[in-house]
Amino acid sequence: MRNGFCNLAVLVQSATRSRDEYGHDELTWVTKYSTLWVSVRTRARAAAYADGTAQVDGVTFTTPYHEGHDLERGDRVVWDGVNYEVQTVMDRNGQRAFIDLEAVQVAA
Repeated sequence: MRNGFCNLAVLVQSATRSRDEYGHDELTWVTKYSTLWVSVRTRARAAAYADGTAQVDGVTFTTPYHEGHDLERGDRVVWDGVNYEVQTVMDRNGQRAFIDLEAVQVAA
């Protein structure tokens, strides 16, 4: 890979569940990595809008492999203030060089 390939900083969060005083489940997002350097590939919906725009709802974040990364399905990546839920975590080529996080846009 070329130098500077992963040049965007994103935030990675993981969900924790707890119960409130009434016994209801509460979901809280806790920062797992405050800065993870990634490159981004977007996937747009097949349908485009009349004004020429497309809604981006799928993203692949690629980051260098580091021993001890605990990135997993269900984590949340925050990129430019938009939340993406990680659907899959893959070793790009089986050589532990890069990890691909396939994610979809979710509500805040």
